[in-house]
Amino acid sequence: MNATVSAPMHLVWFHHAGGHGHSYRAMAAGLPASWRVNLIEYPGRGALAHLPALDNLCELAASLLPQVEPLAQGPLAFFGHSMGAMVAHEVARQMLARRCPAPLWLGASGHRAPQHPRPAGERLHQLPDALLVERLQRVGALPAQAITADYLNLMRTDLRACETHHGAGSGAIEALPCALSTFAGDADPLARPQDMLPWSRQVSGTVRHHVLPGGHFFLAGVRRRQVIDLIVQDIEHARLTPPDTHSPLTHHATRTSSSHHARFSHRHLEDVDRH
Repeated sequence: MNATVSAPMHLVWFHHAGGHGHSYRAMAAGLPASWRVNLIEYPGRGALAHLPALDNLCELAASLLPQVEPLAQGPLAFFGHSMGAMVAHEVARQMLARRCPAPLWLGASGHRAPQHPRPAGERLHQLPDALLVERLQRVGALPAQAITADYLNLMRTDLRACETHHGAGSGAIEALPCALSTFAGDADPLARPQDMLPWSRQVSGTVRHHVLPGGHFFLAGVRRRQVIDLIVQDIEHARLTPPDTHSPLTHHATRTSSSHHARFSHRHLEDVDRH
């Protein structure tokens, strides 16, 4: 049997701006029991609150490499939502530049392609506090009572890291030798389904585009089970498909399936048995 297919899958999950590793604990618990799901946490929050948050995406990605690179000895996949999509992509790019095996699959959710940054006049990190709070509430980030000054500072730092990142804009950047799936909410004002299509230029492998009902945080809605099923389906397909076939596909998810239970970890990438 192919060792890549038989070895345990490591899925590294990168969170959204203003979030933390535990933000996706419930989704991680729905993945296959044989997988090792690693919930990355960025500096400046949670267990890493003693470290300064980083407003440079390249520096942020570089700070995560020591946690992620050891996992590349076996099958490895990345999933990121919103800011997490950008961080996952940059981590994969830096791994490739360091001649470390790239992930076999990249899941990019809820963020426009990195070569198409938000126009300068639309950048959220530049908004005054009142307008930023209004926009965050509009997309369902947090209720008003939970938006503190510290949270706003963290959010602004995270947004600046994404909105000022230009690392993928050059044609000299090598496409990642992996498969790609994009995920979009059909009512997401920050990353419309058509904004996700140019992600296909960032990889050389099979590309699938998924559109699901919901806004920016559609992952937390009633379609969570469908998203989990699509992630599993696409990663298993990528394990069996060489990364030299490029066949974009638009897919509207409609399936559900029985529940799984994953082994997952937080920050330090240690496998945790929850059973």
